[in-house]
Formats: sequence, structure tokens, C-alpha cells
Amino acid sequence: MKKIRSYTLSLVALYVATFLLRSSFSATLLVFGRYLNVIGKDPLEIAIIDISYSISEMLTAAYFGVLSDKIGRKPVMLYGTLLAGMTVAIIPISNSTIWLLTIHAIVGLGAAAKVSSTLALISDCAPPDQRGRLMGFYDYSTISGYIAGFLYGGFFYDFFDVSNNLSNIIYCFLSISAPLFIAAITILLLVVEYGTRRERAEIESISSIKDLKLVWQNEKLRNLLPLWLCITTLFGMASTFGPVISEEAGVSGLQTGLLFAAAGTAFGLLQPIWGHISDKIGRVKVLIIGVLSLTGLITLIPITLIAFPNIRSLMDIPLPILALIGILVVGVGALPPAALASVVDETPEDKRGPVMGVYSMMLGLGDTLGGLVGGFFVKALGWIGLIYFAALLVAIAMISTSKYAIKSLIHKIK
Repeated sequence: MKKIRSYTLSLVALYVATFLLRSSFSATLLVFGRYLNVIGKDPLEIAIIDISYSISEMLTAAYFGVLSDKIGRKPVMLYGTLLAGMTVAIIPISNSTIWLLTIHAIVGLGAAAKVSSTLALISDCAPPDQRGRLMGFYDYSTISGYIAGFLYGGFFYDFFDVSNNLSNIIYCFLSISAPLFIAAITILLLVVEYGTRRERAEIESISSIKDLKLVWQNEKLRNLLPLWLCITTLFGMASTFGPVISEEAGVSGLQTGLLFAAAGTAFGLLQPIWGHISDKIGRVKVLIIGVLSLTGLITLIPITLIAFPNIRSLMDIPLPILALIGILVVGVGALPPAALASVVDETPEDKRGPVMGVYSMMLGLGDTLGGLVGGFFVKALGWIGLIYFAALLVAIAMISTSKYAIKSLIHKIK
């Protein structure tokens, strides 16, 4: 009973720390972009500096997953969180492009260490019949953290009047780094590990290539990987171009912010629910619901824009279409928790570290592809190019889900 309570406390602490980490990072994203613009960086410099974070996280997530297998989940996530906190705090000590790119990349290292080890520890603690729900809570803490961060990041930026008094930027970054230090204290005091030290002590060396090769030998994991990459790329594209599109359409900034906050809150709240449903009715069924909903959403949006070219706000969209869009968004929310739970289902217990590292790496890769590739589509085809890019991603997701479903069905038959 005491061990169960400790596991429960650890999980709650992990979710709280994840919320704090993601809120600080989204606040950094908002303040950092505005700061780079104020100090006169050109768009190409801003793009390169921004993606250094996601590239760094992408390239090192698998390594930190393996490292957590060797030395323990808690040390990796603790030092990763502290590293992120210290680097966010000192971002504005120089305006040099090289400095800003490097320091933002180091923030990505801290994020990779925290996320990979957290997912691995949740996997350690989660019984098979609760994995979907517990992964859903992880997604919820991530999404709600992003929402909170955008709100208080904007508050601190205005509070310190950075646009008119750039010397206050150091106080702004110190303020938005504070949640990372609170997260580190939470991890230090409340997170515990049981039952995995012995296995990790038997690992002779960290060999990412060897472990990743073993991951790739699992055919069902290979089928899930493109699906997860498509999900993260779509999120990256939406976060990069959503505000720009709303501005082009004449939608007010306040309405845009409220829309993103409302969508993020609803989407996050649904993660534990969809995860629980996948525990009850099966991962494949929930994945199919999610992919079909995504297909419907990507099809409905351009049709609506073509049929109603004068849309300037949500109030301009006919209520039945708006309701249908809402239903499809709810269905799309099924994808993240069911996909992550499926990954854990297919992963041998002694390989959870590297596998979670690979799937954490897809977050960074998705953010990078969503912005860069989406940008190429926009440059070549205009804003409609994003629809074509999204349609391509949905097609890949459908193929990936179909292959996974078929393999799962064959396995059941056998």
C-alpha cells in the first residue's frame, strides 16, 4: 500500500513538473520571439534561432532516454530541468545571434532530458490497463502548461514593459524561468523510483545505436512512428502559422488568443478521457476514430473557407458547420494518448528508455518540419499550400494506422 501511494505521489509530481516545464517553455517562446524582433533580428535569423531548440531536443532525446535506463529516471529529469531553468534565465545577457542560437539549443537539451525520463518513469509506474489514462494525464499537463505559459509570458512582457524599456528583459526572463526551478524542487522532493535500479545497473554502457536498432526491429513500433510524427508535425504547423493566418484574415488578436486557449483547454481535458476509452475498447479502435476525425477536419476546413470566403470571426461560420468542426476536434484528441499508450504496449520493459526517447525526439522533429516544410508549401502555393501539406500528413497517418491495425489483428488471430 505504501509503495502504491509513493507511485501515485510520484505520478502527480511528474505531471505538476511537466506542467511547470511546458508553461515556462511556452512563455519563453512568446517572449523570445518578441524580444528577437525588438533587437532587430531579421526573419531568417529568428527562424534559425527558434528551431535550434526543437532540433536540439530531437537529436538528444533518445540519448537521454538511454541514459535514464543506466543511471535512473530521477537524476536525468532533475538535472535536465535545472539546466533548462538556468539557461532560460540567462538568455538575454547577449544579443549575439551565435549566443542566442546556442543558449536556445541548450534549453532544448534540458527539455529532452526531462521529457524522455518522465515518459519512461510513467511507463514504469503504469499498469497495462491504465496506461492510456496515465499517458492522457501527461498530455493534459503538457497542453495545459502551454496554455498557462502563453498567458503569464504575455503578462510579464507587458508588466515589465519590455517593448519600451528593453533593459527590463532580464527581469522578464528571470520571472518566466522561475517555474522550472519550482519543477526541479518538486522532482527532488516528491519523485521516487522502485524496481528499476537493478535492471539499469546491469547495463554495461550507453549505446544509443544498439538500442535504437532493437527498437526498429519491432515492426509494430515502426508502423506507429510515422503516425506520431504526423501528429507532432500538424501541431507544429498549427502553432507556427495559426496566428499568422488569423491576422491575414483580420481576426483580432484577443479573439485569436481566446480561440487558442479554448481549443487547447478542451483538447487537453479530453486526453485522459480518450486514454481511458482506449484502455477499455482497445487502442486500434481509438486510433481509427482519431485518424478519421482528422481526415474529416482537414477536408471540412478548406470547403468552409471556399464556401464562405468572407469569414472574419467564429461568428461568421454557420452554427452547424462550427458544431461539426468542434466534434471533429474532439475526435482528433483521441490520437495522442492512444498512440503513446500503444507504443508502451509494444515496448519491452527493458527498452522503455530508448523508445520513449525516440518518441520524444519526434516532438522536436515535428515542430521543425511543421514550420520549415509548411513554410516551403506556403511560399510555393500560398496559404492553400498548408492544406495540401496537412492532407499529405493525414494520408501518411492513415497508412500508418492501417498497417498497425492489420498487424494487431493478425497477432490476435495467431
